[in-house]
Amino acid sequence: MKDELNPEAIANLSDLLIGVDTSSVEVGVEILLQYTDYIHLFEKELTLLAYMPQEKSTLNEKSRELLEQYFEERTITDWEAAFAWVELRNILYDYEDFEDNWEVIEDHISVLPIYEPLLLKNNRYLRYYLHLGDRIMRYYPKRLDVAKVFFEMVLKANKKDIETLNILGGLYKEGLNDYKKALECYDTVLEVDPKNKEALNEKAYIFIHYFPKNEIDKAITVLEEAMGYYPNDYNIKVWLADALMYKNTVVTFAKGVELLEEAIAHTPNKSFAWVIYGNRIWITAQKPVEAEQIYKDGLKHNPYSCALMGNLAELYDNVYQDYDQAAKYYKEALELNPRDNFHLINYIALLVIEMEDFVEAHLRYQDLQRLHYQAIQPDPEMTPKQWAKFEKAQEKLLKRYPELADF
Repeated sequence: MKDELNPEAIANLSDLLIGVDTSSVEVGVEILLQYTDYIHLFEKELTLLAYMPQEKSTLNEKSRELLEQYFEERTITDWEAAFAWVELRNILYDYEDFEDNWEVIEDHISVLPIYEPLLLKNNRYLRYYLHLGDRIMRYYPKRLDVAKVFFEMVLKANKKDIETLNILGGLYKEGLNDYKKALECYDTVLEVDPKNKEALNEKAYIFIHYFPKNEIDKAITVLEEAMGYYPNDYNIKVWLADALMYKNTVVTFAKGVELLEEAIAHTPNKSFAWVIYGNRIWITAQKPVEAEQIYKDGLKHNPYSCALMGNLAELYDNVYQDYDQAAKYYKEALELNPRDNFHLINYIALLVIEMEDFVEAHLRYQDLQRLHYQAIQPDPEMTPKQWAKFEKAQEKLLKRYPELADF
């Protein structure tokens, strides 16, 4: 006669079944088969083994057999619905995919608190939630609240998980517009890994774009530290140049130009340095004609740069009032990057206010709505004048197409 399983033995068996090591899980299943009277106590462990991805598919199959043998068919149907997202996860790559299948994810969210204590013990399971949350953030921002739940669950298991903190920082920065929270995420990353390139770049980006100009020295300090770690890194060099030119003293502006020209000379086919160079010559130095030439020179080296095309469109739109040229470049830029929030907002304003092309604006507005969590928010680089123009265009669009308000 087998011994009864005491509470300690039950807890140990649960840990085996929920563990990351496949061999240990297999041992746990074999032990459970010897104590079938106790199977009902391991319902959640078996459900996760049955429906979450396993390194050996035989574990999925064996767990499902046990569920079918010892639990009611109605209960199994509920489990299948709750974990249907696992089978769908590899097809969720655009807004329409999420829109069509969101009910499946909602079914899982409703039971997630039941399984969370066990999920927190298995880092491999948690990575699937991290990756699903990342896709929601990228492709279905109207439900950033759900992505945040997944990221925070991963951090409950390891509050200093670098990958998750960097992704959550991006969510706070670009989706929820909570820049202090974003900085907290990046600062935590840098406590663990002071040389973390992504966190250094993003922290500097926040200081450049979201904080008052009188705090630009914070960005410069972060980027100079990053340059000490990565003296030849193209992106860090360009961001440092951007911050120095934005500070706009004679010395810092000249140093920024020097860094950008070094970057362009070394890698002319990368568009980032051209974009920042044109931006600062136009916006900071107030020389739009020179900026136009920089953008065009950049396009000679990288004719598929959506950023260069978009900025040229913005220049034609706001400086020259050449709306046909502006529309041409906006359209080309958005064909290359339909998720370009900044230029999409400006293009919609142009279509409505200057060109009265309401049909095209209606379509583009729907594209814009898909990029935002709740209300449409201005891009950090947008001027008050540009945003006011968009709000005027938005008012006209909603009056003409009231159904857009029900998105």
